[in-house]
Amino acid sequence: MIKSMTAFASSEADIGDLIINCELRTVNHRYCDISVKIPERLRFIESDARTLISAKLNRGKIECVLSYRKQNRDGQGFSVNLEAVSALLHATQQIEALMHAPAPFSALDVLALPAIQQEASTDRETLHNGLVALIESTLAQLI
Repeated sequence: MIKSMTAFASSEADIGDLIINCELRTVNHRYCDISVKIPERLRFIESDARTLISAKLNRGKIECVLSYRKQNRDGQGFSVNLEAVSALLHATQQIEALMHAPAPFSALDVLALPAIQQEASTDRETLHNGLVALIESTLAQLI
């Protein structure tokens, strides 16, 4: 008897400074149609994710979603890139000199900018190996 191709599996792993979640959803489809949704920080694994999935599943519409959140261990939050803040303030002063009525901004406005916060980064090889293991484990749950 043919088993249903509709399935769902989810796994989570701590990899370095990140908690990464992998979700796989499949539905019946004549061909192998793999959709991978990955945040930019993890984009390098997309090709390997497709290869791992297609090695286990040869047909169906398959959606793989990777997401992550940062861990805050032992009070290690983020640090501020003071060089970027200094450059930003200098550029802001130049712009304000050209404006008739400059708008005020707060330190929180500055911290919201992407280049200002520095975060600890997990080395790429550790991240790659952890992601491969996570995808394989999620595939094992799916099958």
